[in-house]
Amino acid sequence: MTWLVVACSGPGAMRAIERNESFAWIMLGVAAGIAVLALFIASMRKRINRWQWIGLGFAAVHPAIWMGARSGDCGRMLYTASIVWTVLVAVFAVFAIATALRGSRAPAE
Repeated sequence: MTWLVVACSGPGAMRAIERNESFAWIMLGVAAGIAVLALFIASMRKRINRWQWIGLGFAAVHPAIWMGARSGDCGRMLYTASIVWTVLVAVFAVFAIATALRGSRAPAE
C-alpha cells in the first residue's frame, strides 16, 4: 500500500502557514458578516426561521476557529475548508433572506 505524505517544510513554509491562517480568519469575518446580515434582514421582516440559526451555527464553528495550520500541509486544508464553510454560510443566508422576503410581497388582485 502506498501513502501520499504531504509535509510542510523549507524556507517559505512559515510564510505559507501564516498566509493561510490569515486567509481563514478573513473568511471567518466574511461568514460572520453574512450570517449577521441575514439575521438582521429577517428580523426586520419579523420572519426569523431555522435558516438564520443554521447559518449562525456554521459561522460559529468555522474552521478558522478550530482547525490548525501549523503541521502537515502548510494550512492548505484550512484554506480550502474556510472557503467551503463560508460558501455554506452564504447558501444558508440566501435561503434565510429568500424566506424572509417571500412573505412580504403584496397579494395580486
